[in-house]
Amino acid sequence: SKTVLRNRTLTCRMMSKTQEESKLADYQRKIARSREVISFSVCVLDALTMKNGFERTVGNPLTIQFHSPWTVENLTQANLEIQLIDPIAEVIAHYQISSGSNIHVCCYDFRRNINGRIRLKTGDDAIETNWSKVFEIYHCENWENELSVSIPDLDEKSSQDIRVEVSRDSSSSQVRICLYNRFWLMNLTGLKLTCQKFTGLDVTSRRELDNGALVAYDGDLEFRLSGFAWSSAVNVLDSNQRRQVVCLNTATDEHPFAREKQAIDNETVNLHSCMIPASGKFDRTALVLLLPAIFVQNDLNRSIVLWQRGTECVSFDRLKMPHVLVGPNTRRPFHPEGARELCRLSVSQSEHIHRLIHSTIFSPAMEEVTLLRTEENEIVSAKAEVSVHGPIIITFSEVSSRIPHRLVNNTPYTLEFLQVGSSVNETVSTEPYQVKPLIWPDPSAVPRRLVLFRIDQVEVPRSFELEVDMFQAISLYGKKNRDGLVQRFAANLPQSRQDISGYVLCQTGTSPDSVRADLPVAIPLQGDQMMVAVRVLDLLLHDFRFHCVPPGDLADCEICAVFTMTAQGSWVVNGLDSRVFIMVNDALVASTQLKAGDRVSFCVRASGLDRSDATATLFTLDVQSAHEYYNKYAASVSLLSCSSALVDGTKELSFSMGKDASNAPEDPPRDFTIVSLCTPVLKILLEDDLSSRTEELLHLYMEDVKVSIISDGDARQMSASVLKLQLDNQYDNSTALPVVMCVNAEDAGAAALNVAIVEKLGRAGLGSFFQHIRLEFGDSYLFVEDKLVVRIGEFVTRFLASGNAKGQRGGSNEDEEISEEIRMVRRQFLDEACQGEAPSQVLSEKLVFLEDFRMKPMNIHLTLLFSGDNKSSETVRKFAGAIVERIVRKIRIDDVVVKIPAMEVKKMLNTESFCLSLLSRLFMSRFSDSFFSAKFVLKGLDAWSDRMLGLQVEGQSVGGVRLTRRRPIQEEWEEVGEVEESGGAER
Repeated sequence: SKTVLRNRTLTCRMMSKTQEESKLADYQRKIARSREVISFSVCVLDALTMKNGFERTVGNPLTIQFHSPWTVENLTQANLEIQLIDPIAEVIAHYQISSGSNIHVCCYDFRRNINGRIRLKTGDDAIETNWSKVFEIYHCENWENELSVSIPDLDEKSSQDIRVEVSRDSSSSQVRICLYNRFWLMNLTGLKLTCQKFTGLDVTSRRELDNGALVAYDGDLEFRLSGFAWSSAVNVLDSNQRRQVVCLNTATDEHPFAREKQAIDNETVNLHSCMIPASGKFDRTALVLLLPAIFVQNDLNRSIVLWQRGTECVSFDRLKMPHVLVGPNTRRPFHPEGARELCRLSVSQSEHIHRLIHSTIFSPAMEEVTLLRTEENEIVSAKAEVSVHGPIIITFSEVSSRIPHRLVNNTPYTLEFLQVGSSVNETVSTEPYQVKPLIWPDPSAVPRRLVLFRIDQVEVPRSFELEVDMFQAISLYGKKNRDGLVQRFAANLPQSRQDISGYVLCQTGTSPDSVRADLPVAIPLQGDQMMVAVRVLDLLLHDFRFHCVPPGDLADCEICAVFTMTAQGSWVVNGLDSRVFIMVNDALVASTQLKAGDRVSFCVRASGLDRSDATATLFTLDVQSAHEYYNKYAASVSLLSCSSALVDGTKELSFSMGKDASNAPEDPPRDFTIVSLCTPVLKILLEDDLSSRTEELLHLYMEDVKVSIISDGDARQMSASVLKLQLDNQYDNSTALPVVMCVNAEDAGAAALNVAIVEKLGRAGLGSFFQHIRLEFGDSYLFVEDKLVVRIGEFVTRFLASGNAKGQRGGSNEDEEISEEIRMVRRQFLDEACQGEAPSQVLSEKLVFLEDFRMKPMNIHLTLLFSGDNKSSETVRKFAGAIVERIVRKIRIDDVVVKIPAMEVKKMLNTESFCLSLLSRLFMSRFSDSFFSAKFVLKGLDAWSDRMLGLQVEGQSVGGVRLTRRRPIQEEWEEVGEVEESGGAER
């Protein structure tokens, strides 16, 4: 049969008492008969392929499915009562439907019209609200309908707008009645709010919003807190942006609200509102979130307190500053005084602090992981990121082995630095041959740079500014400043170092691993005698602690060597019977006279062997002339150099002694590799040859293509430009949009595409170092047709089927309640225990550093054409949501201008996948803010009544240029005859 969908009615007779024969009784029997009918829908499907109609395979067994003809689903936030009413105004069904549930109705068929009315259901059966007006749900042969119903609110003073969507399932012939709200309002601020709704100039309703409360609301709203005045009227529907700021101010003394107890100690509170689609089956509804300015997430195993510090913009006269106590593994909202971008914060572990002295002052706009010092002088790790919904999320955690920044001092000097642009008068110092984490005095100063200003307590001319993200080696001082630096440093050295004579024992190491921290770098031989004593901590592990002590001050140490000055002024070293013995110039000695150039080694005796067999050398001291040593010591400051590298995910700033540039050989000439491509026309064709015949899908046409790559041992430069670009649809010859994309069709002068990339090579610890990336696009015209999108999706799916098998999303559970659908939204923001997620493992992935990424602003002119078939609608709804699917259903939208502003990213270090996802999120966020604005979402919500969006035009054109395919679609060859001479078919 051609028709496979059948509606059958099963009638059951009711045995009742004999009634009086009258017109009224006869009419009542007819009504009773219509109510006592059980209706169902029958669907005949192919049992193997589950297809119907002409798609069924002849010979396959059939499956007969029975469905209820009606399904009523409540997707609002409230429990509802619904009555189904027949054309003669009699109630034929009465149901109570909880939020998120549905019911099946079998008491009415499709032969007559049906009306309905609804009202809110309260928890108290004694309280009843008024019914809405009767509205038409279904009209014979009209399977689709959508209308707005106004129902009285619980306070009976206002009303709620509920949308009723009627649709029919093409496979089961089942009619679905869906009740939903256009907007939900959710309070996630952590505060108890009061909101009131305006209709015209009158307040129509007032409602309390507890933390986490969800209500159906729209229109002009005002908000307030206890002790605060009403905010200005806010309407998220009147804004072109999805995010807004609601400002609340404390009530003045004359205001009645001033007598209330303040909900929070602030004078001002800024709330952020954001509009997003609801999740799951509630995706028809737009969810408006009220959020705080900052969320504080504590991943530590102890409580912390976040304080707001006073600044020039915000000062605190009262003793108690704004703060929040955050327990272990929890997240709490924080409301700073004033704008969050200008506030400064500090951390402590106790609320009982009268003054913050030692804690680090930082800004909530930190761009990377930073080490902070608490008021108790403990170090914690902090990271701030801006959520896509608007708030800033600050996460505190323990300091891991992968600290963000580290200082490595490979010099014999004590170096002290100042942070450039810091408002904190605090220095960063590092001892000789020391490795220490870098804690910035002012993490809010951007960019973070250090400048050397003091060496061994001697103030010197300031060096070049040093940045941890430079990833290269530089000298701290230029040639013009080196002589003045040496003279100033030598003149300000302590007098004891300038006038010293005799010898100095110097450690010969060049790094923290080769220099002992328990001994000075240089030991002057002064007085009559000096002893080297050792305290043995673990002989097997060679764990010793050495001390240079004067005679008599042994402090439970074992003396291993004694240096003594003779009457002639020379120095003699005497080795004692100890587990640590000495060797001079690699020879075992008991006593010998020292001279300049000798090397004294301290070695460990091997157990059970002779001393000459010992091979473990603990450290070595060189004997040098004190006068020559300190002259060289003062002159070597001009050779100070600094290098920045990435070591196990940590940005390391290392200081060492560079080479003398005057004696350095010249660099050999470099070899360059140049690859270039220049062509007037370049064409690329995408074909699908997996079907029965090769099928062309897309054709890319580019004019005046120029590509060049220049590389040497240090860098690689890549550039590309395209004058014109056009992508054609080679799949459908009858489409109204043969051109898919076109850039610079009008010859405006600018190129369609310009790309410039400079990559530095050979950077230690980095997979890729991009010094700068520049992207520039011309005005793009994008034409999207659902049939082509589905065809390309099928083509790509074949290659990604194995990878996406585990990622496919299953169907939603019909019995899932609203609290489960939005549970993740609440859980993400409210005061709940944070689930311990494993930290991302970035060391195993390729690390990428973007020093400077810039993209110029661009405009995208978007045209959408949708046929409205089920397959296309399901694809759009899956990837773009129900709101967008409603916008583009069976309509054509022409020339929607999407403005993508300029994008800029500086000094970002992360994995390659993270960088790509971040750039894509930035692009999509800009796209979303421009395209999916509040007004556009309203168009989606009202798409049924406003079916004509944009200017309807025929064909395709850009300005005055008519667009056509660059490559005609190849027609199939037909057999036209046979050639007898060859015996083959001519095609």
